[in-house]
Amino acid sequence: MIGSWPASTLHLPAFAPWAIIFLTLAVLSSVLWRTALLRATAIPFAAIGLLGAAAGPSFDLAVAPGGDAAAFRAADGRLTVIARGRNAFAAEQWLRADADGRLAPEAIAKTDCDRLACVGYLGGGRIVSLVFKPAAFVEDCARADIVVSPLYAPIGCAAKIIIDREKLKETGAVTLSFKKDGRVEMRPARAPDENRPWSPAPKRGWGRAVPPPGDDEAGSRGGEEEPDTSGEDSALD
Repeated sequence: MIGSWPASTLHLPAFAPWAIIFLTLAVLSSVLWRTALLRATAIPFAAIGLLGAAAGPSFDLAVAPGGDAAAFRAADGRLTVIARGRNAFAAEQWLRADADGRLAPEAIAKTDCDRLACVGYLGGGRIVSLVFKPAAFVEDCARADIVVSPLYAPIGCAAKIIIDREKLKETGAVTLSFKKDGRVEMRPARAPDENRPWSPAPKRGWGRAVPPPGDDEAGSRGGEEEPDTSGEDSALD
């Protein structure tokens, strides 16, 4: 019954990482100390923690670690998710971090997608393309500002920002924030070469191999087969 009341559920944005530390210190100070003076130290700890809760990281574009889904901030200020299939889990996590109470299916774009790619239009006028098939790189690299893909992007891709398989192996999931002065702030889930017991750092090579003469990009990079695209257009058309 209480759960059905108005405002019974509050959607909060993601906290700054250090906010939890100060909120924890505030709780401990209020219950462990025996004198009122020492208990009062909980007040500044709580104030700093609440400040961190209100100043959590925000993003304009988020990319899943596998490169098969992305969320972008559209012109209305809300997140829209483009993905291969219905990646409801990733969409739900992004919505929660953005204090958005919508269900995941409501945020997943149902248009601007085809078998080759999905296209999204950010609020600032930038275009992001989520490429699923190698054939889409030809047009999307030339038209999109940001190219995201679980594949290796071709070396000549002209997009300003490329987040492909090679990039995601280094960073894992990544978010981008576009500043008013034109800067792009990229926050990866892990720093390059960061080694974790549950997520080992990828082996470093000397860079991607140059395809032999006569071989296509797909065949020389992971066995991706070039689909028959006769009669198909990219999602940007």
